[in-house]
Amino acid sequence: MRLRLAEDVEWLVCYDIADDAVRDEVAKRLGGVGHRLQYSVFSVWCSESELGALRGQLRSLINLRTDSVRYYAACRRWPRPDAAPVADPAMRSCTDAARAGFLLDGYWIT
Repeated sequence: MRLRLAEDVEWLVCYDIADDAVRDEVAKRLGGVGHRLQYSVFSVWCSESELGALRGQLRSLINLRTDSVRYYAACRRWPRPDAAPVADPAMRSCTDAARAGFLLDGYWIT
């Protein structure tokens, strides 16, 4: 994995893949750029352009008729896990809400 940059966003990448070998390869690629949260869910910090490249790689591996890979952006104001505490009130709202869950595409998940 590389160092995180200011423009990076946390993406949750979730997949449902029928073929064991393909599923293993997808997990291996995602493990190289992020970390596993659940069996088929990874957290990946990357820029929009890097996400585009990752999507292209994974799309070339899967069967588009039977498999799915989904990408969800977490709140852009969400403080990164390795970041120091932030005193900015705009950040505080995401931090407070993060105690109960997290934001996916505008919905708080608890």
